Amino acid sequence: MQTTSDLSLSDLDLPFNESPIMNYHDAAMLTVGNRLVVGYLADEHDCENPLESCDGMGKVFTAHRWSTTQSEMREALALDSEWSPDLDLVDEHKSRLRAAWIETAMYSPEFIVWADETAGARAGKNDAYYRRRAVKLWSETDGEYNYRSDCVQDFGFWDDVRTKVWNELRDEGAIGDKDVVVLDCYDHGGQSWSLSGQGMQCQFDTAKGGGVWVPDESAREEIERRAKVYAFGRIVQNGLWTRKSGKLRHIAILDEAYGSSESEGFNDWHEAFAWLEAKAKNLRLSRRKADRASQERRGRQRAAMELAQASLNTYNDWLAGNCYGIVTAVFTKVDEEGDEPTYEFESSNECWGFIGDDYAMEEAARAADESAKSFQAEAA
Repeated sequence: MQTTSDLSLSDLDLPFNESPIMNYHDAAMLTVGNRLVVGYLADEHDCENPLESCDGMGKVFTAHRWSTTQSEMREALALDSEWSPDLDLVDEHKSRLRAAWIETAMYSPEFIVWADETAGARAGKNDAYYRRRAVKLWSETDGEYNYRSDCVQDFGFWDDVRTKVWNELRDEGAIGDKDVVVLDCYDHGGQSWSLSGQGMQCQFDTAKGGGVWVPDESAREEIERRAKVYAFGRIVQNGLWTRKSGKLRHIAILDEAYGSSESEGFNDWHEAFAWLEAKAKNLRLSRRKADRASQERRGRQRAAMELAQASLNTYNDWLAGNCYGIVTAVFTKVDEEGDEPTYEFESSNECWGFIGDDYAMEEAARAADESAKSFQAEAA
């Protein structure tokens, strides 16, 4: 089996037209005896949306005026029908609401005036006194509105407290979707989605926060797997990638609290993750409850954003029509005389639905190699 560079695709009677993207890739051409095996890409015009057809890709919900997924986006962000914080969700976390209300009330001039007016003359009032009054008032109504007497909801700071608790619960992932990732959308003759704050940031054509990515069940499981490792560090890319350069590297970095050591630059993400995973096995989360919770949230957020970015890479390729079929075509040499032999088409095998030309071309080359090896085995 030999690789040949004496031919180009234009010299052959191909079963499917080559994609214009082949101007940026070398077709796989292998000779086995009097056969020529060719692997190349053809355009796919009916490729399914990967967010709908592939497990592990998650979903993208948008706020566009014609979007049919606005309610799903609001739910993921814990927003109400007016796109404001859904404060009703806070009422389901009464212990958190109670603690925040009491802490606010005991220092509130409004509450202090009420406490003084309802207690009559009293000397030596202090923070402890107002805290006791706040606790008592909450206990009398259990935080519920009471039409017959004073209650916690009568004070002007009620919604401020609920909003504060909403923000805390949202940051912790206790309301809304804990793995939601906010997205931006650049739309100018075509759409391109990015993690919020990244991608094309045009003041005219970029809708900031115009959508969200939410994991499906498979993606959620993968987030949980990666989060345990990313609580101790992260993986970055060196940013040197160019087509065919082979310079893209994945580098694992431990967090500062664990020494900030870095791995070598790996060709494959999985190698970098394995390096970080091995380090994480010998590390421990903080003993302090708040710090440990923060580390766990950070690890989960890193995992969610990484998976969201991978899904968007594929989704953006699909939106741009960067979809292909890989074709393995077999030709037979019919003219062995002269410097330029003639080949006649014999058979072909196609596989469609590939998104992203680099990945598709790798698969096309692999398929051609496997076909050539089968012919070689037959001849042996």
